[in-house]
Amino acid sequence: MATPPTKFCGICEQEHMNEPADVWCPECDEAYCTNCKNTMGFSKLSKHHKTIKIEDYFQLPSFLLSTKQQCHDHSSPFELYCKTHNAPCCIFCMKDTHKECLQFEPLKEIVKDIKHSSRFSILEQLLENVMSDIDFLIELTSKNLSIVDSKTNECLEK
Repeated sequence: MATPPTKFCGICEQEHMNEPADVWCPECDEAYCTNCKNTMGFSKLSKHHKTIKIEDYFQLPSFLLSTKQQCHDHSSPFELYCKTHNAPCCIFCMKDTHKECLQFEPLKEIVKDIKHSSRFSILEQLLENVMSDIDFLIELTSKNLSIVDSKTNECLEK
């Protein structure tokens, strides 16, 4: 059985310690051990962040893991959504890339009720259907492999 992947606490790593992470904070884009997670709860900036178990983090699809919460040009968090470009942007992008754009909305406002939107429900149902189809195909392929193995053995015996 393969060993589960390990992610180390970001704060402890800065202190040159390899403490395994217990949770992942999507807003900080950082993994934390139990001690550092508890400490994080005292900070005004991060006390309302929602974390997920590190095991759940490793179950996320790769495209989701590669989605960054910070601007790759300015290393600043995305705070606004440009309706002209249909893209998130940081405050520095607003001055540079989006200086001609007029329609911005706070990103937090756009995503705050996303889980309760009808589009999210539809997407969730579609994903469930795809997973069901995949499970069916796996089962069918497994049966077909068994039949092929059986026929191969019959042919070898003859």
